[in-house]
Amino acid sequence: GTHVIQPRFPSPRVLANKPITEGWTSQHPYLEKVPEPFAFTVDPGDLSTVGRAFQRIRAAFDAQYGGRAGGAAEAQVDPVALERFYGAGEYPNRDAYSIGGFLGRVAGIAQQTKPLEFRDWDWERQMHRDQLPPERRG
Repeated sequence: GTHVIQPRFPSPRVLANKPITEGWTSQHPYLEKVPEPFAFTVDPGDLSTVGRAFQRIRAAFDAQYGGRAGGAAEAQVDPVALERFYGAGEYPNRDAYSIGGFLGRVAGIAQQTKPLEFRDWDWERQMHRDQLPPERRG
């Protein structure tokens, strides 16, 4: 497995051209469901939080492979979960972001999507005029 440290957005963002309408709190909000020390979402301006993430990663590694004394206690994680993580790349809560989880989210979006109406075309012409073929820009 590979540990992930990602930046937290200062405030939630609704990203353009994405099928998700909720505000995103990080680059990969589904990784926020993966517990520490496997994934961290941190304020990049808070160096103590970033440093703490690296300390927890080191403690997890030491708990699995030996090293500094106290690694297991400092890691604060189930040894079986660490073994699966390092041995097979299995993250806890992986169903939240795995292919199955992704397909479930896409299916939910597809079920809530309404058919396009003529007014949708008007919106496209107003908002993305430069992306239309020249003969359709009218």
